Amino acid sequence: MKKVKKLLIFSTLFLSLSLKASSLLFASNLPYKEGIIEYKIEGNKKGKMKIFFKDYGNRVSIYEDSIKDTIGLKKEIKSLTIIDGYNKTKIDLKNKNATISNSLRASLLDIFSNLRRDEQKKIISKPSKSIIDIECQDIEIDGVKECLNGSIPLLKTIDIFGYHERVVATKINKIRVDEKYFKLPNDINIANGYTSYHQASKIVSKMLE
Repeated sequence: MKKVKKLLIFSTLFLSLSLKASSLLFASNLPYKEGIIEYKIEGNKKGKMKIFFKDYGNRVSIYEDSIKDTIGLKKEIKSLTIIDGYNKTKIDLKNKNATISNSLRASLLDIFSNLRRDEQKKIISKPSKSIIDIECQDIEIDGVKECLNGSIPLLKTIDIFGYHERVVATKINKIRVDEKYFKLPNDINIANGYTSYHQASKIVSKMLE
């Protein structure tokens, strides 16, 4: 009896892990263990963005240097976002402050784990697309559309009230990535950020419609 019970628990756990692993929202599947992804930013925001990744995309460092133009008001953005598994640290390099929170991927996985089996299957059966020969899964929330591979956005578009922004991956390079890209700069003030659970809940609800 104990043997059957253990086998049942193992089978349930294996199926659950298989479901999670089969969705691009929960697991990265980049072709290289480490490297750099380069991006093009168009629209009301212009500038540069690079993503340094390790462990096939499970460790990510996003550097952005851009100018955002909203109704004639320009804002300079210099930011670094470090995502290590399920933890996210967003750093404003200009103002020297940072917020730490759980990653969107962590919240999506938490919600997914509590869905009914038929709802889980509906989520993982959603079609994917390919950008620079890398698969990604479409999500949408509050007018922002992204195509994600794990924690890596390969495409992001915003079209709200006359504001247009498009950030798209243009190239991936297989290259050894230094650990320095995943370290917090000195003299940064750190605070707790908002949880991504509410955002993740909206995304899942949209996918289940």
